[in-house]
Amino acid sequence: MIQLFNYIERVSPIHKLTGASKMACMLCWVLAAMITFDTRYLVLLTVFALILFRVSRIKVSDVKVILIFSLVFLAMNNLLIYLFSPEHGVSIYGTRTVLFHIIGRYSITAQQLLYHANVILKYTATIPVVILFIS
Repeated sequence: MIQLFNYIERVSPIHKLTGASKMACMLCWVLAAMITFDTRYLVLLTVFALILFRVSRIKVSDVKVILIFSLVFLAMNNLLIYLFSPEHGVSIYGTRTVLFHIIGRYSITAQQLLYHANVILKYTATIPVVILFIS
């Protein structure tokens, strides 16, 4: 049976933190990633999250199931965002640059692509930190 949320013992600075400090750091990190659409800031958070994941010495194979679930959820989330709100990026960024039209109300705009890229960055900035917290 696959056990998803087991504690993985490793020797690292992150594992030396208390549970409360890990929880506080994780909540601050997730909040910091979710309140912005600034791509530069999200890239920076993503890089630091991946560095923290590397410092923790948790192997990707140890959390493979959680990562696969997260990637499937991310793909479904992006698909459903586009299906139900294909102009959401346009409303956030305030301009509309059509790259090509698909059908009906569905067009690919530069702003929608930027919005989806930022959604992906939000996930990639938070998932490693959340995995550090739960494992």
